[in-house]
Amino acid sequence: MTVFRSNSSADSDTSQLDGPVAITEGRLSDLIAFTLDHPELRLPGLPECSSRLNNAHRVYLVRVNGLVSAVAWTVDRDLYAESRSGQQSPSNAPVTTLYECWVTAGMSANALERLLVTLRGAASKAGAGFLVYGSSNEPALLAAVRRLGFLHEYEVTSYQVFRWRRDRIRTLG
Repeated sequence: MTVFRSNSSADSDTSQLDGPVAITEGRLSDLIAFTLDHPELRLPGLPECSSRLNNAHRVYLVRVNGLVSAVAWTVDRDLYAESRSGQQSPSNAPVTTLYECWVTAGMSANALERLLVTLRGAASKAGAGFLVYGSSNEPALLAAVRRLGFLHEYEVTSYQVFRWRRDRIRTLG
């Protein structure tokens, strides 16, 4: 997973991001409807979504022509700060993190860019930085992040150490 930080000097002008795109904060009922409309997407279960919402996570809906085309999860902290040897985000400043984004097939890059610009603007108004976590499973999100000039912050890698068990074979006889 790659983590990108919003470039504070990047332009947040949305005039070139025209079109019938609306970004709204969602609720659990919106997630249920999205799940029913898009069974092809592998989404977490409703208990997990409910738990996230109860734990101060926010969900944003991207509507294109009135239809939900993407769902993005944010939280007001850097989720991997503790795993990086106890480091805090740079300058210990508050940070908003977009950590998961579900995108329907055929969604325009314009809509994803509008989402990122909107969330970056909201974080900036709150005096917070803005991080975006993107994996190779989210190529549209990664492309939008790069087009908007976000800076590479760090990589999160996970690995598993396998324990090999060597059995001895004995011949009985």
